[in-house]
Amino acid sequence: MPSSYTISSYFGSRDAPTEGATTNHKGIDIPCSEGSSVIAVASGTVIYVGYLGNGGNAVIVDHGSGISTCYFHLSSFAVEEGDTVAAGQTICYSGNT
Repeated sequence: MPSSYTISSYFGSRDAPTEGATTNHKGIDIPCSEGSSVIAVASGTVIYVGYLGNGGNAVIVDHGSGISTCYFHLSSFAVEEGDTVAAGQTICYSGNT
């Protein structure tokens, strides 16, 4: 996140932040203002853009070698499925889904 370097919730065990949230967090949370640019952590191919259950609006980028990153709780998208992205490229915008 170019707009924030703070991690508010780490991967692994945690207190559930809201009713129905998991206590086994499978990612990290980076707080920022809604609408902030979200960038790809590495180059790859966009394999999913859309709504994804508890994660809300999501983008998934496949980086190859079995590694992918998933970006959740988005307000809008800057890429489409099948797009090739570069590390540091804006791929979506933060939201509250």
